[in-house]
Amino acid sequence: MADLEGIESWLARLIDLHENPQARRIIASQWIRACIRAAPLGMRMLRAYRTSPLRKLAEAGTGTMIDIATLAAMKLDYASPAFAVLRRLGISA
Repeated sequence: MADLEGIESWLARLIDLHENPQARRIIASQWIRACIRAAPLGMRMLRAYRTSPLRKLAEAGTGTMIDIATLAAMKLDYASPAFAVLRRLGISA
């Protein structure tokens, strides 16, 4: 969890260095990727994702929220075969 918190902090500092809204959104979108990779942390990751100001900056939709919640509930590792199946079925994350 400390690694995920560190990534959030690092991304927030990077965003502060940019004024361009598109650049800020692209940087914030990396928060989604970090949380996908941290899905094995389960509900702790989901709470961090939901409460982060990066989520709003990334302009992630409801579909992304559902996908991340599903990954957290299942505690799926990004490299797992089950995650690969979900990707093929169209998970947006």
